[in-house]
Order: sequence, then C-alpha cells, then structure tokens
Amino acid sequence: MEIKVSSTAFLLLFSTTFAAGTFETWNGLDGSSHIQTGIDKGVYSGYLYSYFDDFDGGMSIINWDYEHFDWDGTGDYFAELLEQYHGMSGTAVLDPGSLDYLPFVGVGFWVAGVKSDKDQTPLPADISAWGGLCVTYSSEADMSLELVPEQKHVSNIAKERYSAALPKTEADKKIVLSWSDFKEGEAVSQKTTTVQFILQAEPGSYHFNICAIGPKDGACPDKCGEPNAKQGINAASAGANAKALLDGRTLAFTGVRSATAEVMNSLSQIVAKGVIEGPASTLSLAHLNAGIYLVRVAGENAHFTSRITLK
Repeated sequence: MEIKVSSTAFLLLFSTTFAAGTFETWNGLDGSSHIQTGIDKGVYSGYLYSYFDDFDGGMSIINWDYEHFDWDGTGDYFAELLEQYHGMSGTAVLDPGSLDYLPFVGVGFWVAGVKSDKDQTPLPADISAWGGLCVTYSSEADMSLELVPEQKHVSNIAKERYSAALPKTEADKKIVLSWSDFKEGEAVSQKTTTVQFILQAEPGSYHFNICAIGPKDGACPDKCGEPNAKQGINAASAGANAKALLDGRTLAFTGVRSATAEVMNSLSQIVAKGVIEGPASTLSLAHLNAGIYLVRVAGENAHFTSRITLK
C-alpha cells in the first residue's frame, strides 16, 4: 500500500543544490535536538520536526514520553525528553480517521534548511559523500527511513518513495545503510531536502525511540544512552578525570592539559569559547542567559561533550 505524506511541507518548487559539509553523528545522549548536518544554507538546517497524516483526513498523533507542559517557549523543546530517554522517544497513536490507507506519523529533519521564515522552501543538498546513514533506534512497528528529493511537482511526492526498511525491534538496534539500500538512493542523495523516519501500520499504539543518526561511517552507538563509538574512543584516551565542572557561572576543568572549550546554546550556536591550559583554567559564563547548554572540549588529551544548566 502506498505511503503518503503531507504536501504542506513541500509546497513550492526547489532550485539550487548545495554541496555537503561534515555531518556529525547526532546522539540523543548529548541533549540537543539540532542535528549538525554541516550544510547551513538557509534557516532551520538540522532541526527535528514531526509530521502526521492529518492533511488527508488522518487523526494520528505522537505522545512524547515527556510532556512539555512547563515549556516557556524558549530553549530546546525536547531537552527534558532527551535528558531522560536519550532520544526522540514516544508513542505513535495511529488513527486513520477518514483515510483510505494505513495511518502514519513521522519524524524528520531538514538537511540544508529552508530559504527563510517567510519562504519555507526546503533547500536540496548533495549528501552523496555521506555514503549512507547509520541509525540507532527501537520500535514496536516497522519503520522506514526516507530521503526526500528535490521535486518539480508536488503530486510526485506521494508516488515516489526513496526509503529503506527499519524493521521493528523491542531492543535497541543499530543499522548501517548504504545509498544502494534506498530506492534510487545514489541519485536521490545528490539532491536531498529532508531525511524522514516514517511509522505506518494498522491502527493502534506503537512505542518508538530514535536515538542516533549519522553518516554511514558515523559510528552510531549500539544502544540508546551510549556515546558514539568515536566519542567512546576519545573519552578513553582522555582519562576518567577529564570533566567540565560548573560553579555558579564559572566553568572549570579537571584532567585536561591543553584543549579548546566551546559552549553551545539550544540552537547549536557557539556562545562562549576559551582555551584550557592546565587545571587552573576557567571560562566565565556570566554573560549567558539561564538555560541548558552543551560544553564541547577537544584537545591534546581530552575529547568529550557535557551538558550544563545555568540558573
């Protein structure tokens, strides 16, 4: 049965194609819902979004495992969800409503972003250099991972599916996909606008958790809540004492000889940066607003990411 997606996300014609940069494997353990695709050509590049079948009469929803009743409209909406479940963890409640096909929900991200806030045309990008994708997930129903290409006609979207299978699995599972695993994957990877997870099944409730996605060689973790394989190697070389410690609005470091420290906000923008030269090094965060930030340390004997909360 043919899968359909909402045309509202893809209403306009697409034009310029951009070349891919470095795609950093996204891991929910790091606490950010912004994926670093390496291709920031518009706005909202790498931002996660959800989508549903309501455009065609469906009534499906996602009940996230953490309810955001206290979200004040600032910061990362999914911060608490990621902190507790280390991924986009929720239950797909599939209700066909008046659909004449199986209901669905999905989660996706823009590769290069959209043109602007006013013109939300997704921008295609050449991601062929990624070689494919790695994914770590669990799901009570079969899912698929789809590349959405540049389209000249909106009507083609529901007819051409460039997807690879993600079989249902109760235990966390890591899958590595080459472009050849996708329908026409090699060609589509040269003009991809978005990457989407789709869960489509018989009416009912199905739990899922998407906790990592990256390029084919991105070393996604074997299980949710674990660091990426490359991060694990670096962390081991850093030693158990390599840490970033927050004292009020001052960031101090232990077990780090020589490194660079970067502090990023919920939009993955670098808002503070400093050089660590020995145990006495500190970084003032007095100028930052209250909120959740990521601290990334990379240097001679340390390479790790920490999550801090400023009050």
